[in-house]
Amino acid sequence: MKTSALNKLAQMPVNHQIVLDCLPDIPRWIEARSMLLNGRGMVLAFHSDPETGSECSAERRAETKGALLQQDIGLGVVIGKPDMDLIFQLSELADEIICPIENAVHCAKALNGWSKEAATIFLRDDQIPLPQLATSHQRVLRTGELTEIDDLPELLFEELEEEQQAGTKIYCATEDDRPLAFCYPGSLSETYWDISIDTLEAHRREGHATRSVIYAINQMEKQHRKPAWAAVDSNTGSRAMAGSLGFTSIDRLMVFTRNPDLAV
Repeated sequence: MKTSALNKLAQMPVNHQIVLDCLPDIPRWIEARSMLLNGRGMVLAFHSDPETGSECSAERRAETKGALLQQDIGLGVVIGKPDMDLIFQLSELADEIICPIENAVHCAKALNGWSKEAATIFLRDDQIPLPQLATSHQRVLRTGELTEIDDLPELLFEELEEEQQAGTKIYCATEDDRPLAFCYPGSLSETYWDISIDTLEAHRREGHATRSVIYAINQMEKQHRKPAWAAVDSNTGSRAMAGSLGFTSIDRLMVFTRNPDLAV
């Protein structure tokens, strides 16, 4: 099904720079920009009214529409309000689809049977200092180390391994040099990085996730990149942690997730 859907969408390749020029480097587009910049994404379709020059005006951005896919993680991004057929075809390829909150009703019409939940994007107030860390209890996850963590869930192992193989640095909080919590840039634009975190189940609510996030923020600041934090409304723990570290809400998205009983 996925191969036939890709074949159906086959067209003359769209220059990724054209899409990047029409999607400003702001947190709501961090996943879209990341997948194009890192070479792991593809443009399924894209339309923007022609205009002289490489920069998109606000009016042109308002008319921009299309869909992007990062197939290795099953993530789709809907831009604007493209035709229903394109969103439906994207649904045959992705397991999760995101769009700006104002376009959620339009997208939902083509995603019958998918679950949906709104999410908030947070940015950190740089004027609020981060807690100081003991230097010996945080570090970068070593290559090949994942196989040594015996209580690492299979899905988390696959996620972290895939990111390591793609060259992503994974920052971890440790105890006796054993990784207990993991934080890495799930998406990365020129200005922002999206915080992805997880903790071994037996060690949750012990402060390890917070330590891994603080360490990651400090390391990513050396690259002059600002942290963005996205959390669905039901994830009260993530939202609370964001607030405790000086993050405030700045935007909203809708996250559509394929239900397990839907055929792919």
